[in-house]
Amino acid sequence: MVRSLRRLWIVIVILACLIAAAISFIAGYLTALRRVEMAGPVFTQQPLPPSSPEGVGGGEATTPPDAPEEPEDPPEPTETEDPASREVLEAFLSAPDWKSRMDYVANGPAVEEAMEAEAGGDGDGPIEVTDIESTLLDDDLHHFRVKTEAIPDGFPVTLRETPDGWKIDWATFDEFHRDRFRSFVASAEAGDVGEFHVFVRPTDGDHTVFAQYQLSAPIKGRSYPSFAKRSGPAHAKLTALVSSDEVQNDERYQKLLERDGLPLVVRISCHKNSQDQRYLLIDDLVATHWGPAN
Repeated sequence: MVRSLRRLWIVIVILACLIAAAISFIAGYLTALRRVEMAGPVFTQQPLPPSSPEGVGGGEATTPPDAPEEPEDPPEPTETEDPASREVLEAFLSAPDWKSRMDYVANGPAVEEAMEAEAGGDGDGPIEVTDIESTLLDDDLHHFRVKTEAIPDGFPVTLRETPDGWKIDWATFDEFHRDRFRSFVASAEAGDVGEFHVFVRPTDGDHTVFAQYQLSAPIKGRSYPSFAKRSGPAHAKLTALVSSDEVQNDERYQKLLERDGLPLVVRISCHKNSQDQRYLLIDDLVATHWGPAN
């Protein structure tokens, strides 16, 4: 009898331990589920970096739709072709060295140091291109698309008419020619910062801490999701710009927002979330236009 009671007691103790373990497992599982629901999803299948901050899901494809840089209904060009501006562009591209190229650059002295450094790092000499297309001749701004072997679909180059003749904005040319935005996205580490001429378009997102944007360089396939802190200066400036009367009441701006976004200069930085995934954060709105320097 005593032995039977002892066996029964052992069975009861074992069952109690099993029940306690099961309850603990279920409680832990439910707690984990609640934490996942509160944290929200992050990008896990982004074809190219970046990802997203904590608790932010969604995102867009890295390849934008095929669309020209200009609005669908740009102003009529003043001429079908302008030899003067095109000749300046061709002379700029074929210049034998950076010093000769300065003759065709707006505010040459201001960018002289950067041009010299660029030539010293990557070599000097003519810039090889495969084609030059005139896209829009609009009074004192003439737009072309320059194609190279590395960028077969081309990148935009704008010349402005000045008292000293047609001039090129070297900073934007160098940025697009070097494909710097794509390089930054591909290789930036946490803490890296850069300024880029990109199309900025607000995208859907209701996260309380971060607003979502799509950033696109004017080169096919260079479009990536990015974010801005709702409490930060970048989001405040971008929101004020997009909601301004000038943008809201201008059909061309609205068409741009529906397509690639507004052409702006923004400062972005690279960050990492808890899953060691990189994401882009817009830190500031630097300029509201791309135009070449006067």
